[in-house]
Amino acid sequence: MSRSLRLAVRFHEGRYHGHADRFHAADGWPPSPGRLFQALVAAAARGARLLADDRRALGWLEQLGPPRIAAPPARRSHSVKLFVPNNDLDAVGGDPDRVSELRTDKQWRPCFFDPDQPVVYVWNFDSGEPEAERVSNIAARLYQLGRGEDMACAVADILPCERADAALADHAGALYTPGGGGDVACPHPGTLASLVERHGQARGRLTWDASRDKVRQLFTQPPQVSFRGVDYRALTRLLLFELRDGPGFTPRPLRLAAPLIAGLRDAAAAKLRTALPTQAALFEKLIVGRGAGPRDLDLRIRILPLPSIGAAHADLSIRRVMIEVPAQCPFRVDDLRWAFAGLSPCNPETGEVWPGRLVSTEDSRMADRFSLNGSTFRSVTAAALSTAVRRRLGAEANSVKDAGQRLREEARAVGAVVQALRHAGVRARPTDIRVQREPFHRRGAMAERFAAGSRFSKHALWHVELQFREAVPGPLLIGDGRFCGLGVMVPTTTGPGAETLTRRTSAGDAAPSER
Repeated sequence: MSRSLRLAVRFHEGRYHGHADRFHAADGWPPSPGRLFQALVAAAARGARLLADDRRALGWLEQLGPPRIAAPPARRSHSVKLFVPNNDLDAVGGDPDRVSELRTDKQWRPCFFDPDQPVVYVWNFDSGEPEAERVSNIAARLYQLGRGEDMACAVADILPCERADAALADHAGALYTPGGGGDVACPHPGTLASLVERHGQARGRLTWDASRDKVRQLFTQPPQVSFRGVDYRALTRLLLFELRDGPGFTPRPLRLAAPLIAGLRDAAAAKLRTALPTQAALFEKLIVGRGAGPRDLDLRIRILPLPSIGAAHADLSIRRVMIEVPAQCPFRVDDLRWAFAGLSPCNPETGEVWPGRLVSTEDSRMADRFSLNGSTFRSVTAAALSTAVRRRLGAEANSVKDAGQRLREEARAVGAVVQALRHAGVRARPTDIRVQREPFHRRGAMAERFAAGSRFSKHALWHVELQFREAVPGPLLIGDGRFCGLGVMVPTTTGPGAETLTRRTSAGDAAPSER
């Protein structure tokens, strides 16, 4: 029967100074399994030796596959340069009065995160429960993870796989799953032996050479630790809501997607600013988008209107909303769920309150239609392609476009789509791009109708069809309006092995607490 070893690490101060391990693009957070393994070896060591039982348990652990990891979202501080003396007093003849000559600069840029949320590592195994118990005992002696100032403690236990899976799903942070080859350090058979060898040679790295007339001290670089590189992918966290008034839906017209999402976005940000005033600037930047820069794009949440699709005569009205929270977004999922639950949609320009309110749900059937991998995508809300806008002045504005003008206009729009895909982080190159003002869906809306209540000119709005050679994961949003409900694409041809993103939703709507 398969079991799981769950190891939860808590940092005492909510800071982590460890070097970046190129973990997904997360700038060194969370700590890699290789760092954890080194910390466990240090915790198990009795001076310069390891007990036979501990060595056997650690050898068993390095045989397991890479663990799954759940970690609270973290953000890097600004880089601070500190000048400290190098640990090389021999270079100045051992004279403590000359320590100022050894001063060197070091960068200090820790990660900050919620210390109440642990970093959880989970390994699955079929046999070796005595060794797992021994690893649990070693984990109780762990005292730091990362640099020397990263004081931490750990608790490990053995669970049925189902309970371990549920614990990962209930974690308030991001879930990282291992893939193929990559750059994240993970232990493998031989890692423990390489650590023991490095430690032994490091103890004798300074030797004296008396073979010449002058006695010299020699330094020998100990060998590097043997790790294997693994690619870890952070799963995007999704929250699902329905627009309801009692037992029934309160649908909004598809053409009002932009003002609907903008109103919900602003109301949620205002709610969070009131509850957590110390993070007000961060809410403005990562929810509303004010003051956001290029580095913030991968951290901003996206709010997707979910029109009703799937049937030939579906009216495409908006009855559901999905919130996509990037893995490294520094907000707790529970706080965002609380902020959006119960909101009544309103027009941000007129202040008109529309009927209904957002109700949290776990029904993902409609959201799954947008989250499939696909090789062909069609826009259901028009994409805002600002770089494709060309003003028509004077008599030209009132004239009818000829075929040449129409082709040039569409060519600019196609070029803007290519740029929009790059901005959206889509690496796959489309084999075919089709743009038009008319909707692709039978009950859809003309592209210019989405300009009402949005900040975009009707000339910038286009419906887009994309074809890829390989399957591209959904949900897919493109264009400058992808953070306010425009440019929502739906897969019409699913690729091989189509699957939806793993999502975690729960009904808890507790108010956030100051952290």
